[in-house]
Order: sequence, then C-alpha cells, then structure tokens
Amino acid sequence: GTSSASGSNELTDCICVAGYTAGSDGAECTACGAGTYKATTGTGACSTCPSGTSSGAGSDSVGDCICVAGHTAGSDGFECSACEAGTYKSTTGTGECSSCPALSSTDAEGSTSQEDCICTAGAYGEAGGACTVCEVGSWCSGSTNYSCPVYSSSGAGSSSLTDCECVAGYVGANGGLCGLCSPDHWCPGGNVSEACAVHSSSPAGSVRLE
Repeated sequence: GTSSASGSNELTDCICVAGYTAGSDGAECTACGAGTYKATTGTGACSTCPSGTSSGAGSDSVGDCICVAGHTAGSDGFECSACEAGTYKSTTGTGECSSCPALSSTDAEGSTSQEDCICTAGAYGEAGGACTVCEVGSWCSGSTNYSCPVYSSSGAGSSSLTDCECVAGYVGANGGLCGLCSPDHWCPGGNVSEACAVHSSSPAGSVRLE
C-alpha cells in the first residue's frame, strides 16, 4: 500500500498510494474501506462516497462510487436518487429504475427487487407478479382475495370488507352478517329496512315498497 520515489533512502519516503491511508509516512498503509475513496497519495483521510453510492475497498477515485441497488444517477461518482415508489432496481450502477407490473406498487422508495411490488388495494396476486382486479362479490388486500359474507356483495375492485353490502331482501351492517328482511318490511339492500305503509303487509325477504 506504499510507494517511494527512485533514490529514496528513508522509510518515511514510503508513502501511501491512492486508495490507501496511514497515520504517518513510512507506516503500513491500509486500504480505504468500502464506501470510501482516496484520490491522493500520502496520509490523507479517505473520503465518503456520495449519498446513495458505494465503492470497493481501496478505491482511488470518486468515479469508483457507483449507485447501490434501488438508486440511480446519470453517471458514476455522483449522488444517486432512490427509485420512486412503484419502481425498483436490482442492479448497481447507473441503470434506470423499472416499473412495477400493472396494478401493483412498492411500499416505499428505494426498492431493490420486483418482489417488493405488491398488488394495490382492490387487486390481488403474488408479490412481484401479475395482479387481477378484485371480482364482484369479493374484496382484495395485497395478495389475497376474500369472499363477501353470505347474502352480501360488492363491486369489482373492492378493497375493504365494509365494501360488502347486503343484497336486496336482506339487511345488516356493511361487512357484517346479513339477515332476511322481516315481514311487513322491505329491504332494498345494505343496512336499510323500511316498514310497510299502514294497513299493508309484505312477506319476509321483500325488496321493494310495491
């Protein structure tokens, strides 16, 4: 890790080469650690690579500092920006971030793998894979498709249990159990149960006023 000029006659003429440092001339020089570099000879300190980059041990140029996975920049040796949410980058260097598959996104910036892409609310599928819009009568969160409770349904793309509403002829809280509409009432769906007009009647499970 040291070098000296031709004709040197003292140990202290041996100075650290670029990428190495020591406490004094003539001492054993150690390589700059990963994530640092040193472009000069001698005992100067190693410099930290720009944000979002790293380098191998013994690096002697800021150009040796390249983007870590999940980050990108226009060229080596410069600060690297984290890949935006909804994108990822598994390689080091200046390559572009890749978009997640349709209907999926990442939880945060700086993702390093397609496996970080999870289906958005209202869709389901394996992490990093294709996502499908949640079907009518179900609700979806992440990788799972859940069926609505019996006698309830939901619209396509539903993302919450409370999107499941009782079908006509039944009544109950959204996302909860649905019971048959009582006699002398009519239930248009959801949590609504209306009494029949005076001197009128209806069978259990009625769905409209008429």
